[in-house]
Amino acid sequence: MPQKSKLLDLWFSEKLSDGEVYKYLITKTRVQKETQKHNLYLTEFDTRGIGFILDYKLKFTSSDEFMFYEPLVHVPFIQSQNIKNVLILGFGCGASIRECLKWKNLEKITVVEDDKELFLTSAEYLSEIHENSYKNKKVDMHFLSFDEYKEKYQTKFDLIILDINYSYISNENSSLLDRKFFLNCHSLLNKNGLMSFHIADLQINSDQNLKEKIKVLKSIFKETILYSTWIPSICKNVTFILLSKNRKIKHYTTDEISEFIISKNVGILKFINEYCYVGLMNPPKYLQVYELAS
Repeated sequence: MPQKSKLLDLWFSEKLSDGEVYKYLITKTRVQKETQKHNLYLTEFDTRGIGFILDYKLKFTSSDEFMFYEPLVHVPFIQSQNIKNVLILGFGCGASIRECLKWKNLEKITVVEDDKELFLTSAEYLSEIHENSYKNKKVDMHFLSFDEYKEKYQTKFDLIILDINYSYISNENSSLLDRKFFLNCHSLLNKNGLMSFHIADLQINSDQNLKEKIKVLKSIFKETILYSTWIPSICKNVTFILLSKNRKIKHYTTDEISEFIISKNVGILKFINEYCYVGLMNPPKYLQVYELAS
């Protein structure tokens, strides 16, 4: 028999669809703040640890954020096997920086964040997640818009990671993909550079609007790969996109991947290993449909 909620219990709830809602019991509020661009709400949930709620949507919890950040970061690192210079657009919670710093070959991370107050709040209240990685000597922070950064600097990168709070390829509306943005990213990549980011979870039924956006990406980049993973705390199957500027995506054996991770990775991975990577690179049929869009 379910327990009755206490009178003062505070619950966070979010609608998944007309027939689905999930909710979590909040045990503590760390901070609630209106930044320059966002409404940020950091909580502690009864069963999920820290909750990062941005613009009234739960982005992740500390219980399983690694299920998001490891695929976002380590898939391109394993694919390239020679990433030294990384551009991260958006600080997020700092976990992208944390994961990049696990690789021995890495020389520098440039982070571009246009909402300094969001960064300062995350830096202060999410140390368990970012582990103060932004203070590492390899990390260079810039509080500028992407356009401002590109106008001021012309550094080339081996990898660009989008850890931003909105999507340039949202499948939630019919607006055109931001072609100019991706062309600018393409111009900042080294010859064999890669780019990784996520989009909203995809429906099983094919989305013609999203197919058209994938076609635009394929007209800019040599190869476009989609992969996905289920994130329990947000009840979504998050889809990632890996873009390659000039090189074909390589298919490694599990032995090759294992050897690379052991020799080049200096941190603990909770999600990615050689078998997980191969699984991610062989996505379900409904994602393959988008990859084949032409």
